Amino acid sequence: MDADLKQYMDNMKAELKAELKGQIESSEARIMQRVDGRIDASEERLKQHVSAECEKVETKLLTEFHKWGRTADMRTRQTMEANSFMNDRLLNAEDRITTLERNRLPPPATEAA
Repeated sequence: MDADLKQYMDNMKAELKAELKGQIESSEARIMQRVDGRIDASEERLKQHVSAECEKVETKLLTEFHKWGRTADMRTRQTMEANSFMNDRLLNAEDRITTLERNRLPPPATEAA
């Protein structure tokens, strides 16, 4: 092979490599921009989905706690009423017992000195 031809071929080879490298880098940059954009969009959709699901769970939890609170309040009120009724009955029984004890016991004897 002639030296000039070899030199020309080497130069062409270097030019083609440089051009191909530039095209690859340009394509890579475009692809990365598209991928980054898609990743950002996917991340945003995922954040919105998680936020919506969290809100649903919070709403369900609050609803169930509210239901439980209402029934707990009713049970507490019923217990307080029952206790109040039992306290009234106990006080009446104590009053009756005290009255019976007073009527039954003779007056205390006084000691002679």
